[in-house]
Amino acid sequence: IDVSHLSEPGFWEVARLSSRPFIASHSNCRAICDHPRNLTDDQIRMVISRRGVIGLTFVPQFVSDKECVTITDFLKHIEHILALGGENHLAFGSDFDGIDDTIQGLANQGDYVHLREVLARYFTPAQLEKWFWGNWERVFFEVMKK
Repeated sequence: IDVSHLSEPGFWEVARLSSRPFIASHSNCRAICDHPRNLTDDQIRMVISRRGVIGLTFVPQFVSDKECVTITDFLKHIEHILALGGENHLAFGSDFDGIDDTIQGLANQGDYVHLREVLARYFTPAQLEKWFWGNWERVFFEVMKK
């Protein structure tokens, strides 16, 4: 179940009714950027407690209210999820197919290489592996098993 397009009451209904991991495929942290589509800290903690994944989106309006949004602004969302205990629940959910504006240096899927280079300055190869694909793989296999 993907909660990224749900209202906050809808999110909590999924949390109440589902016993399996669920995801927010393309949502960021409301504590960093106060956009209604972003997740509150309580919602982030719930996704973590359910062994789900939060796919941080590259939609500039979900990253910062600045006119020119950069990867440095995006890093704040990663750091916030990590501070909440979300290393094993963090991933990327670009949303490139649904946006007109982009983060500087992160305009299309080809720029994942650049994003990885920037993140490698701050985080370990094991963390990057989890965030680029490993956490998604874990939750997909957990949900798909009988």
